[in-house]
Amino acid sequence: MAFFGKVRNTITLLKNIDLDQLAKINQQIDLSEAMKTLGNLDEHQLKGLMKMLKTKRRKGQHDLPPIDGDFYNLDLKLTEEQRELQLKVRN
Repeated sequence: MAFFGKVRNTITLLKNIDLDQLAKINQQIDLSEAMKTLGNLDEHQLKGLMKMLKTKRRKGQHDLPPIDGDFYNLDLKLTEEQRELQLKVRN
């Protein structure tokens, strides 16, 4: 993209950003990491994420339970040192 096109896109972006809301979000999450992660999503993933974020919860609808991929509860069999290593690798 040409330099002036990037400048034009940046100006448009700045006009549309609520800086107070952005500051509030930045206090809650690592905004830089979120931007990197979002930048790596493909178009289909982004559309699905936006659909999920825009969907309002209906009355009586419950939160989904957390995802637990440890079907055999292997983390319970680990020593404290092994569990720390597991969490470090996961992060």
